[in-house]
Amino acid sequence: MNQHSALSPPNQSQALPPAPTAWTLLLAIAALPLAAHLLTAGNYGIFRDEYYYLACARHLAWGYVDHPPLSMAVLALIRAVAGEGILALRIFPALCASALVLLTGCLAARLGGDRFAQVLAAVAMSITGVMQAITGFYSMNALDLVIWGSAWLLLARWVAETSPRLMIWLGILLGLGLMNKIGVLILGAALTLALLLTPLRRTLRTPAPYLGGAVALLIFLPHLVWQMTHGWPTLRFMANARQYKITAMSTPDFPAEVVLEQNPFNLLIWTAGLGWLLFAARARRFRLLGLMFVIGLGLLMLQHAKPYYTAGLFPVLFAAGACWWERFCAHGRRRWLRPAILVLLIAGGLFTLPMGVPVLPVETFARWQVWTGIAPASQEVGYTSELPQIYADRFGWEELAAEVARVIKTLPPAEQAQVVIIAQNYGQAGALEYWGERYGLPHVVSGHNNYWFWAPAELSLETVIVVGWSERQVLQSFTQVEHAGALVQAWARENGVHVWVAREPKLSWPQLRGNLRNFI
Repeated sequence: MNQHSALSPPNQSQALPPAPTAWTLLLAIAALPLAAHLLTAGNYGIFRDEYYYLACARHLAWGYVDHPPLSMAVLALIRAVAGEGILALRIFPALCASALVLLTGCLAARLGGDRFAQVLAAVAMSITGVMQAITGFYSMNALDLVIWGSAWLLLARWVAETSPRLMIWLGILLGLGLMNKIGVLILGAALTLALLLTPLRRTLRTPAPYLGGAVALLIFLPHLVWQMTHGWPTLRFMANARQYKITAMSTPDFPAEVVLEQNPFNLLIWTAGLGWLLFAARARRFRLLGLMFVIGLGLLMLQHAKPYYTAGLFPVLFAAGACWWERFCAHGRRRWLRPAILVLLIAGGLFTLPMGVPVLPVETFARWQVWTGIAPASQEVGYTSELPQIYADRFGWEELAAEVARVIKTLPPAEQAQVVIIAQNYGQAGALEYWGERYGLPHVVSGHNNYWFWAPAELSLETVIVVGWSERQVLQSFTQVEHAGALVQAWARENGVHVWVAREPKLSWPQLRGNLRNFI
């Protein structure tokens, strides 16, 4: 019986030393997603969340209802330097895409992969649809991927050296990660549980892990204080999202969606990487990383998280899988598999590119989606648009501002002078603020997430433009309600959203503001 696993080629049981990094090749590959995103930045318009994040960047704080502050601080810096144009919004996430590709190639080198493995890992990462989608517009998710990729690289070094200094650096990285997105807690939990399952548990008897944790907590402390002084709104937000917003997926559907988001052609790479990390003798010292992936995936599934939340788990599997393929194809007739795999991934990446990067006109994309049958599952309750959400949410916003401006111009001059706008959600509110100067719009308020905190203490309700609610809902707060317009934009997620003119309020503004609060 052959004593060598298929994932551990003969005579390769000795641990791999780090390989020299092929910087020139990796930088060339990493430049591709940057170019793709910047060349297509203006094709479909600004994403709904980007309008809200711009509003957050205008109201800097140590916290927000739905996210920590780091990415908003970065966006405030971008606004100060480059303004609020669409290209300015897209430069940073595009750079994050390039950084993640580069980190994945470097991670392959750290796991012992030579030039082919590094190139294969970088190519695999560059064609993942979820990475392309996340880094195609501004959000905290783009920086989150870079933080996860950096953490994997640091951990790959730490498992070989177990240096206390590296654990402190990991604490700094995780602290910054928590100040960007709380989901980094999954990485910390996976690391802790995986340590208990490996001989590296001995490091838990040393001060280093606890010092690293203390550093992370210290960095995260300002946001915790903000949460405490504002009544822990993020806990309410998370509970509401789980109950009313996030689509519950069955156990088979969740991994199927993950495979689609990671690009089905990459299945060859990351499954080999998981097997290599868990079972190959040559990868024994990196076993911790494979266990962390399994634990992290399990924790996210138990939370009924959105499938794209798993994106940060995959850099280590692409790097590990590339290392396995490099050695599997190292000799004899198998060498032809090296160029074949690269050609397959590149061809597959070009085929699926329209799902993550808006390279096609929207009408052409809609036909392409029907022809291929490739469509991501809806991850939010009630989403029914013909386009994937990452595209549908880029349409209709300026048209909405123009429609609201048209309605306001129909009012008597006295009402135009004191009218206010109440928007149902932060996408509407953010877009109306963004386009407000161009279309001469008045003050916009909303009760959705952080807009609730930004609403003024006093507000005149004599004449109000209400955007997004049904007539029945508006009549609960106003006696006189007139349907005045609607958004008409076929590709928009909010196509058909109603615009009302409301008068004679039944409630005072403090009462109405309390009813408007919607943390979800």
